Amino acid sequence: MTDTRQAAFEAFDNGDYVTAERLYKRLLNDAEPESDEARNAQHMLGFVYAQRGDYDRAQDIYRQLWASANTRADHRAEAICMHQLGMVARLARRYNTAIELFQREHRLRQQHLPDDAVGFSTNYYERGFINYLQGQTTSAHLFMQQALDYAHKADDPMCLGCALRGMGQIAQEQGRADEAQAHLTSSAAAFRKAGDEKAAAEVESMQSDFT
Repeated sequence: MTDTRQAAFEAFDNGDYVTAERLYKRLLNDAEPESDEARNAQHMLGFVYAQRGDYDRAQDIYRQLWASANTRADHRAEAICMHQLGMVARLARRYNTAIELFQREHRLRQQHLPDDAVGFSTNYYERGFINYLQGQTTSAHLFMQQALDYAHKADDPMCLGCALRGMGQIAQEQGRADEAQAHLTSSAAAFRKAGDEKAAAEVESMQSDFT
């Protein structure tokens, strides 16, 4: 199963969503129902559907996982499912729905997961990014700064890469080109530290577009 999981992730990472779907379905079929292996395969299958634009199927998967997490009173899993549902809504440009889901996730984290700095960073990032997409750069900056603060608190390079990328995009939109370039340079470095060369290259491509 480990080889199949690795092959599935590599296919997903390379944008081969047809192969990734097939392999994650195989993992799901081979796993015990309600096991961690099954839930992980479902989670990644939802990612596959979301990335290829099949938002309804992705939403159905994360709703199933959310219901299961709620039954188990697994608050961390609930928060993750809310976050993923919010991400799917954001990708589908259902921004009001996405904002409501991220607000619910934030309240749950405040109540049950107050020390999860990574979780708060990703939550604030999404809320900031949605505001950025809607042209609300002042509020976007406030949310993204929170994302960056929690990323530093967590000392998590992936969170730092995302938050710094967001800060760079917002600064560029506000006409602060030098600040944007500085944030994006730091973002690329953080992604490389996290081992995500693809994200680092994408950020550097954004920088070249600014010049």
